[in-house]
Amino acid sequence: MKSLIEKFLSRDAVENLVINTTGKITMLMIGLMIGYYLKNWLF
Repeated sequence: MKSLIEKFLSRDAVENLVINTTGKITMLMIGLMIGYYLKNWLF
């Protein structure tokens, strides 16, 4: 049980989680910006 927690809280796992979360937020922001510009351009 302790080793599982240590593995989960290891630096690599935390870094991967942060990178994945940041990537998703970045993609969401880019998608919103593109949608906003397209909406203004088309309508």
